[in-house]
Formats: sequence, structure tokens, C-alpha cells
Amino acid sequence: MNNDKTLIATQPVQRNLRLQCAVAALVAASAGQAPAVFAQERGFVALEEVVVTARRRQELATDIPIAITAMNENFLREQNIGEIRDLGVHVPSLRVSAGGPGVNAPLITLRGQRPSEPLLTLDPAVPIYFAEVVMTPTDGTNLAMYDLSSVQQGTLFGRNSTGGALILTPQAPGTEFGGYAEVKVGNYDLIQLEGAVDLPVSDTMQFRLSGRKLERDGYQSNVADLPFAE
Repeated sequence: MNNDKTLIATQPVQRNLRLQCAVAALVAASAGQAPAVFAQERGFVALEEVVVTARRRQELATDIPIAITAMNENFLREQNIGEIRDLGVHVPSLRVSAGGPGVNAPLITLRGQRPSEPLLTLDPAVPIYFAEVVMTPTDGTNLAMYDLSSVQQGTLFGRNSTGGALILTPQAPGTEFGGYAEVKVGNYDLIQLEGAVDLPVSDTMQFRLSGRKLERDGYQSNVADLPFAE
């Protein structure tokens, strides 16, 4: 494996306390006086254990010798990251651009590699996998993890994964009934509805329903007073 890797992962994590020592403060007095040594200050910092699946098995990010950019669920909500194209703002070496007129799928550039055109006949350099199945880009309402590997993944994810692979892991249904609902409004009559509900049937069977809807008026006036399609 090449060490030139970057992963991005988000997932509910378990917290462990690990000892972190503050740097001792050592201040030298003026000339002719003995240096004064101040006592060390020690504190405890809670570190998060992030589990990633870039090598098709669950591993702790701290056990993999690669650079990690971790985003938890709270960060995704605070930054309003709901689509793959939103990740390009926060991930180094990743660029997500529009696919062009009439093309819904964005172009993903990783480590400088990208497809020339978003065509079905061309294999992307950075394929997207949802629940281990290759797919086109999607919204992120029902995602529990973003896992981005910016290194050749031909062995694990197919011969054409020359730039890397973007792995999307869906949120697993909960064992208890519950869910959430959000409504966001903004200028230009923006309204965004998002929600999910967990429906446990038994100890071995659970269902999860989720959805997201976004509507917003245009911010440009059609001075020609004609449909844009004409």
C-alpha cells in the first residue's frame, strides 16, 4: 500500500480517556539569578476513537499509518453537510464540481485524477460505494460514515479506482423506536425538510425510514419572459 493516503470518516464513536501532559513551563530569570522552574500542569483530554473501513474491514484510525480527517455527526450538522459536493470544502486534495448541463452527478477530483466527462461509458477514477455497492452520488441524510481513501484502490475496490474510493456507510436502524425531524427556512423561500424514524420489529429485525426535501426559488430574473428550455 502506498502511504500517500487520506481518509475521511464519520461515525458514532466511543470515548476513552487518555492522559495528555501539558508542556512544562520553564522560565529563566535575569542574568545572575537561578532559573525558576514552574510546576507541570497535567490535564485529561477525551480522545475519540474513529472506526474506518477503507481496507474493507473495521479498523481504528489510530492503527492505520495514514493521514486522517475525522468529522463527527455534530460537525456534519453544524456545517450543513448533506451532499457529497459539500465535502470538497473540508477535505484536502478533494474537489467536487458540477457535472455540466443536464448532468446531475458531480465530477469528483482526488489527487488530481478525474474523469474527462461524466458518462456512463466511462469508469470514474474515484468511484462511490453505498453499502458496498457502486453507485452515483447521493444525498447524505441516511449516512453514518464518510470514508474517503485517496490512494489506488484497485485491489479492494476494482481496477479503475486509480484516484481512490469514496465509501458511504448507511445509518443502521436503531433497536429502540425513535427518530428526529428538522425544518430549515431561509431567503429566496428556502425550505428544507429532513427526518428519520427507527422502527424495531424484533431483536433481529429493524427498519429505518428517512427522507430529505429541499426547495428554493431562483435568484435570477428571466428578463426574456420565456422558458429557459426554449
